[in-house]
Amino acid sequence: MRIRVLSFSVAAVTASFFSNAYAQEFAPVFDFELEQVATGLVRPCEIVNDGVHADRMYVLEQPGRISIMDSEGNISPNTFLDIVSQVTSSGNEQGLLGLAFSPDFADNGHFFVNYTQSQSFTLRTRVSRFTAQAPDFTQADPDSEVLVLDFVQDFGNHNGGQIDFGPDGYLYIHSGDGGSGGDPNNRSQDLGSFLGKILRVDVSDLPYSIPADNPFVGNEDALDEIWAYGLRNSWKNAFDEETGDLYLADVGQNAVEELNFQPASSTGGENYGWRCYEGSQPFNLSGCDEAEAYVFPIAEYTHPSVGNGNRCSVTGGRVYRGTEYPLLIGKYFMTDLCSGEYWVVWQEDGEWQEFLSSNTLPSQIVAFGPDLDGEMYVVRGGLNGSVHKLKENCSLLTAGLTATGNTLNVFPDDAISYEWFLNGVFLTETAEPFLTAEDDGIYTVLVTAAGGCKALSNEEIIGGMSVADATRESVGIFPNPAADEIQVKADFNAQGGDRAALMIFSADGKLVRQESYTAAPGEAMRVNISGLSPGFYIVRMEQSGRPIGNGNFVKN
Repeated sequence: MRIRVLSFSVAAVTASFFSNAYAQEFAPVFDFELEQVATGLVRPCEIVNDGVHADRMYVLEQPGRISIMDSEGNISPNTFLDIVSQVTSSGNEQGLLGLAFSPDFADNGHFFVNYTQSQSFTLRTRVSRFTAQAPDFTQADPDSEVLVLDFVQDFGNHNGGQIDFGPDGYLYIHSGDGGSGGDPNNRSQDLGSFLGKILRVDVSDLPYSIPADNPFVGNEDALDEIWAYGLRNSWKNAFDEETGDLYLADVGQNAVEELNFQPASSTGGENYGWRCYEGSQPFNLSGCDEAEAYVFPIAEYTHPSVGNGNRCSVTGGRVYRGTEYPLLIGKYFMTDLCSGEYWVVWQEDGEWQEFLSSNTLPSQIVAFGPDLDGEMYVVRGGLNGSVHKLKENCSLLTAGLTATGNTLNVFPDDAISYEWFLNGVFLTETAEPFLTAEDDGIYTVLVTAAGGCKALSNEEIIGGMSVADATRESVGIFPNPAADEIQVKADFNAQGGDRAALMIFSADGKLVRQESYTAAPGEAMRVNISGLSPGFYIVRMEQSGRPIGNGNFVKN
């Protein structure tokens, strides 16, 4: 099944006091930014949790180190594992590349790594088990290595490297096609090679055993370890922790980046097409089967010659299973290494959907990883690499209000609270994204998203009254219009104090200013607006977290 691509831009909602706001359909918008939590890392390439400790994330550095980061972003001065002397990382795609903790890590301290090593001028991939030292497992013994599997690489690039335990408890090893360009040795399609594959092994007893239900067991022309094949250089693959589905982001040759999908019900044996196909496009069909023999991507994007021409390589992400951003739950997140564009992919009514944001993240993002609570962290590579937390971009949160009869509905419909206003005066607060209007007037709603972002909706008029008939100015603003400064006055003494908060929203509902309001009863607050763009703005006042009222002004 090919993806039905839906490219949305940020929905614009216009609030105007001159005319009734028009109804429109509000599409889902996923806009995020990065909050830096750690820096100073050398070529970091992966971040994982150990399934046990909520205050630990493990960051891999390609030269051969694993560091522990706490929940505040502090990197422990004591390195968890240092095997720099054993790791070859002379190329950008070489080094310490994968980490997976045993499902029984809390009891045995075992974890597995994937790294490259030169032996007698031959580059090899090694998968090994190490043991962390009891009782707290904060450091591993570099001499505890037990080799699981190793195999020769043809060239210095395309080493893959991700390893992960599946829901079945087996270790999945993701290898590249051996390198160079175009898979000159046809390794990905060769069932007698470990290269260009997903390998699946049982590491409960070392070095390993073969699961009896691996798809090529008993086939004399295939390696028993192979689970799936036809991959070029899959970079960051992820099991959905809730469903067990597997997402495979595969880096293209020079034209197509792809995302493949293996459902949890799979019995293995899929052929994802490389080198016959790059994504869904023919690449080198020599000796290949008919198209029906291959599993094509659920999503792909190209390297256009104009516009976004700096696209270069997909960085696979994760399915979000946290709680801070309900709209993202169950959806897969990925980005491009060079352009910083990001996509959200999900299934809806049996069809694949894709959202390409109008926003971008920084370039050089090389990995995504969830903490124990499912919140997403992001790694930027490079000699001064860093770790960031994925956060909702508050400046792009938009709230839309529509009316059907006297029923009001607001989007997004999964926020944590909705504060409703009638003619600019606070009416009620609810967790439900709808309201039955009992009185005629002008309704607006302030939406607070799970991440703390706020957005003020457009206006909807119930009962056909005109704006001029409504008493809307519970907050006084003068002069109006204004160029450089406004004075804001609100009768909040009756609310029980002399301190309040002031928020200014643009016409499309974005919070552009927020500050504390301290004044004696009846005194106006002077607010500098010289930095705002010309246009219509809405002012909202709060005291002790409770609404006081709204006003508006025009910036010349």
